[in-house]
Amino acid sequence: MHTNRIYKEANPDVNLEAVMLDFDNLEGYRDADTYDLLNELSEVESKFYFDLAVQQGGPILDVACGTGRFTIPLAERGFDITGLDI
Repeated sequence: MHTNRIYKEANPDVNLEAVMLDFDNLEGYRDADTYDLLNELSEVESKFYFDLAVQQGGPILDVACGTGRFTIPLAERGFDITGLDI
């Protein structure tokens, strides 16, 4: 990480592993059901993506679709859409 390198150059005697917090920044994404409950598609988002899909036509590729919070509603409305996530 670029920031760690800069910090290490400025503080050569500091052990970064000893001062880094034990924090899992992906913890909120590990349980798909909980993620979906906490990140439900709002009415404004739904309208925005539906209107965009109508305007652009199809087919649609949803890259980084996650649990399909955009992909599934658009597919249910009849759009030709593919969701891709890793």
